[in-house]
Parts: sequence; structure tokens; C-alpha cells
Amino acid sequence: MHSNGIHGVTYALANFLKKHCETLILIQFPIDGKESLLNKTTIEVFKDGSLNETIYLTKKQNSIKDHFIHLQESISGLKRIMKKHHIKKFDAIWGTDPLTALGAILNKWLLRSEKTIFYVVDYSEDRFGNKLVNWLYRLILKFTVKASDTNWNVNSSIKASVEKITGRSTKNLVTLPSTDLSKVDTGKAKKNPWHIVIVSNLGPSLDIDLTFDSYSILKMEFPKLKMTIIGDGPGRTHLEKRLKESNDKSLTFKGALGYEDLLKLLPNFHIGLAPYARDETGLKNWNFANNLTTKYVDYIACGLPVVSTNAIPGSKKLAELGCGLESECEAKDFASKIRTLIKDKRLHQIIREKGLEVVKNYSSDAIYMDATKKTF
Repeated sequence: MHSNGIHGVTYALANFLKKHCETLILIQFPIDGKESLLNKTTIEVFKDGSLNETIYLTKKQNSIKDHFIHLQESISGLKRIMKKHHIKKFDAIWGTDPLTALGAILNKWLLRSEKTIFYVVDYSEDRFGNKLVNWLYRLILKFTVKASDTNWNVNSSIKASVEKITGRSTKNLVTLPSTDLSKVDTGKAKKNPWHIVIVSNLGPSLDIDLTFDSYSILKMEFPKLKMTIIGDGPGRTHLEKRLKESNDKSLTFKGALGYEDLLKLLPNFHIGLAPYARDETGLKNWNFANNLTTKYVDYIACGLPVVSTNAIPGSKKLAELGCGLESECEAKDFASKIRTLIKDKRLHQIIREKGLEVVKNYSSDAIYMDATKKTF
């Protein structure tokens, strides 16, 4: 499986594959920005679900050319692993974005694999401001969705877009965001009614300033309030700057956490926050179609009512299902919705129970097993 860092839906997929594959090779490309903790291409070998070997390759750079160097390295690294572990061929190779899907396709051609699966978790034909880079990105995107044996799509909007490119409705599946419910135990949680949490990739989709501004408003009314931020990415420097400026000991930044550690920790919090930033560029991000995002699913699986800005269509779905509250992309309104859940204990409990019921439809084992059966 190729991925540009294990977060979001790739957490759940990697965990599913660990449980169901005799041998899983997980390749992570460090393309989340220069400030990310993942600063090298990493190849991990899992045997029967346990980590057997880790290989670190070249340090991360930030140019398009360097990303292709990572692809070349992954192929040479896989060759060494196949020889060492006596692997003749792979049953399948997954990619989770155009570049890693390209790596999966190249590895199939060069190293022998039965299938390539492009798990399309994020679709946008106009991702970059640079026209030349955008052209190259679209070229790779269209090639990879066509050349992959099967496309898994994180929502129906992406599925429709991929179908237009490939011209095929078969082998083009909707594979919803999910979480590993077996890893969640809300009964053992030591829930703190004054502790709220944000889990996010620290990228353009997170409104860091709104987060701090709304917290400052709430802190004046609720002195006991605490907030923990979990994640990593290109916005790390700005986040750490705001933390230093606030000089507030009730704010904690944990950085990135592993999937199982995250699911063990989340039930201890009171409210999960999703301060999505409004897209000022006007570019479409199909990852945020009218469905629950992975962030929402992880929160509600761990018994946390969610407060989300309305910057993405999925926030309406969240509210419709009764799993959280939707706010404007404005600090006062975001703070107001959090305040409501802090003060109204009955409403908090109703939303929590509704979320735990809804999330049964988002089990990663059920969703990925169904997709695997349809693929093979």
C-alpha cells in the first residue's frame, strides 16, 4: 500500500489490511509539506499484523522532481524486500492519491502484482495555483484512475467524476470513510467534561486562527476549559506560533498519533471540533462531499458530539444525522455552538447516543471487506 502519510481514511485501510494480510508492505511518501514530522520515505513490512521491518529512504524534499525520486526509491526498496522475504508477486497494491497510485501502477508493471487499486480519497482537478503543475497533476490523475484495475472512491461525488474519466461503472466503488470500531472502548474512558479536542491534518482545510479565537472567547466564560490539538502538516509552524503567543497552559499540542493510540485517547474528551476553513480559492475539493468525513466518524465512534463549521457540505449531513452542531465560519458562532454542548448536558447526551448508533454503519471491517469481495 502506497500512501502520502497515514492519516484520515488511510489509517483505517492500513489497519484493515494489517489484520487480513499475511504480509503487508506499507510505503509512506512525505509530501505533506516541509514542516511535517514524516520527513523520509518509509517502507514498513508487517507479518501477520505485526511490524517486522522498517526501511528509511532519502530525506524529504519539496519539489515535483523529488516526489518522482521517492517513486524510484520505493521500487528499488520493494525489490530488496521481495528478495529478502521470498515474495514472488503481490496480490494487490493500493495507492491513495495520484502520485502514490502511479507508484502502485509502476510497481505492478515492474514487480508483478495481480491488481492495482486507487483509493480516491481526494479529487480536485484544479489543486494548485501554478498552471503547469496543475496540468501535470491532472495528467497523472486521469492516467492513474484509468490505469488502475479498480477505483475505490470515498464518496459518490468522486465516484461520478472518476466514472466520467474511465467510462466504466464497474470496478468503480463507493468506499465510505470508516473507523475500526473494535479499537474503540468508550466504557473505559475517563471523560473530562472540560476537555475538548481537535484532530486534523494541519493543512489548508484547518482554520487555525478561528480555533484559537473561539477558544479565547470560551476560556473567559469557562476557566476550567482545556483543549488538545492532535495532528501534523504544513500548518505546524503557524499553530506553534499561536500557541506561543497565547502562553496558555490549558492548550496542548500532541502532534501526530498512531491510529490505535488516537482511538484509545479520543473517548476521554468531551467534544470533538472540526473547524474547517472556508475555501477562498473557489476550487472544488470533492473529498468534502455531502457525507461524513473521517474526522466526524472517528469523533462519533469515540462518543464525542461534534461541532463543525459549515465550510464543507458534510457538516449539513452531520447535523441532519443528529451527530453534531453546525456553525458559521466565524469564531463567535463556533464558540457559541461549543458553549451550547458544554452547558446543555441533556443535549450533549442525546447527540452522543445518536452518534454511537449512526457510526455502526461506518465500520471499517464491514466497509473494506465488502469492497474487497467486489474487487477480487
